Amino acid sequence: MHRDVSGLGGLKQRANVRISPQFAEAGYVVFTFDYRGWGDSDSRLVVMSDIPKPDADGTAEVTARPYRQVIDPYDQQEDIDAALCFVSGESMVDVDRIGLWGTSFGGGHVIWRAAHDKRPKCVVAQVGSMDSHTRFSTPDAREKLRQEKTRRARGELTPYPTPAERVQLPGLRGTPFNAKFLNFSRPAMPL
Repeated sequence: MHRDVSGLGGLKQRANVRISPQFAEAGYVVFTFDYRGWGDSDSRLVVMSDIPKPDADGTAEVTARPYRQVIDPYDQQEDIDAALCFVSGESMVDVDRIGLWGTSFGGGHVIWRAAHDKRPKCVVAQVGSMDSHTRFSTPDAREKLRQEKTRRARGELTPYPTPAERVQLPGLRGTPFNAKFLNFSRPAMPL
């Protein structure tokens, strides 16, 4: 039995093999991408040393740590925005007929994007999932998140979750940035 990874931890290769060719054969322009720190995309770098004074060209050498496979819904929305900007500049794209497709967490993302952005004119959200508030619905769970945020702010934890903090979900990969998930799905829910 083969199980595809989708939503959390999904990569463009899956869409490029199974879904994108079908859209392209139907005459659509197809653009797929990996979120930052996933698949073929660059990682986010976090400086791990003091920042030296820049040289005459305005550059400085630092020690940095790349963070990969962190599931940050805010960063992922920025990446969708960047993809929309990029594809809108392509001459063969009719900017008045842009659609978005996503599955699972990606399906939730395309719903959110279309609700907050005038560019998408249609959305296909396969099993769209966004709301993670149930994982944080108890006072104890919110207190644990508050403590985690405090420890990150004080430098006691890395700025981004590490694989050691990964939530093990069958068939999914990546490390959810829980505090950002909570704020993204339920902005009104106080910690």
